[in-house]
Amino acid sequence: MLTIAICTHNRSGDLAECLQSLLGGRERAMPPVLVVDSASSESERLKIAAAAAQWPQASLIRVDRPGLATARNAALAATRTDWIAYLDDDVVAADDWVDEALHVVRSAPPGCAIIGGRVDPIYADGQSCHIGPRWRQLLSLTQVESGTASNGKMGIVGANVIFRREALLAVGAFSPQLGRVGKVLLSGEEKLAVECLLKQGAAVLHNGRMRVGHKIPPERLERRWAVRRAYWDGITDQKIRRMQGEPIGLAELLKLLASLPVLGLAYFVPSPRQEFFLRFWYDTGYLRELFASVALPNDEPALSPELTDKSASRAL
Repeated sequence: MLTIAICTHNRSGDLAECLQSLLGGRERAMPPVLVVDSASSESERLKIAAAAAQWPQASLIRVDRPGLATARNAALAATRTDWIAYLDDDVVAADDWVDEALHVVRSAPPGCAIIGGRVDPIYADGQSCHIGPRWRQLLSLTQVESGTASNGKMGIVGANVIFRREALLAVGAFSPQLGRVGKVLLSGEEKLAVECLLKQGAAVLHNGRMRVGHKIPPERLERRWAVRRAYWDGITDQKIRRMQGEPIGLAELLKLLASLPVLGLAYFVPSPRQEFFLRFWYDTGYLRELFASVALPNDEPALSPELTDKSASRAL
């Protein structure tokens, strides 16, 4: 019925806590758990293997090429159940996550191929947080209500999502051209998969009771990280658009170019709801990727937001 896949890279401690939250103290039947070691270092490889070996329900595979999309595809290839759930290795599942996941896949209508769960933040001790909705989205946090969604892209994050296996295979699974590799903040492999499924008429289901907590390191609440993440989010979305063969229209291009000076003027305006500085860097990344795809297809990003944002070191 359901396989739970956890892809991990050099985070054996987080993985052990994630497995404990899923499996610890559970007396009822447990679906199989598949841990994918995504080319971790030798010392971490041994720790990851030890963490997985503590649980008879867990099995372990290793891929020698790093990359989240590659690891997720390896999990999909090794799965034979109708559904596959993906959890990030740095989440802590609620006590009833397994029961909710099993319930929702059993009751899902035939046309449903994507089920998104709730992701709440887990902040470090002493951390305070005053961020707006865009920043929360960049942290993969989502508090959606249960039910079907007309816009399936909203509220679906890779930290806590379930796919119908055959439907995901039918759209080519996850593109290795997207997704995290090392410290590069490119993402979007699950976003592209969701968009492809929606184009094929798949339905989306949200289950707000299928909850996980997502650990938020202190540096992700610093402006320096947020501008980099927004910049790469813009690059990601333009890559997805190009991969789907959707050219940008002249009117939309002119609108984007005109928005940058306006957002630049509003850059330092405190606005928790608008977050102008994040919108500025998203548009910059989007336009950079658009022009690079035509003029410099093999270049790395020319602008470095962590160096050009004068206020990057300023705490929230």
